[in-house]
Amino acid sequence: MPTHETNTEFLERIMNFCPHGALIQAFVLEALNQYATHVADPQVHVPDTPLLSGQAWKRTAVWLQGQLDQHLKP
Repeated sequence: MPTHETNTEFLERIMNFCPHGALIQAFVLEALNQYATHVADPQVHVPDTPLLSGQAWKRTAVWLQGQLDQHLKP
């Protein structure tokens, strides 16, 4: 394992080389879905910080929900 991985490298590694097999893929997709659903909820307030726009974070969650819906729809 490299001493430093990019986020993309990390995700690729855990999605492809989990000791518990492909179950990790369902786990990661479900985690993404749950977090995106929570953040996108209009009742959830995401404050602005010096490094993060709360509205940008919410827009990202909405975008991810759409991507997941397209990917996972039957």
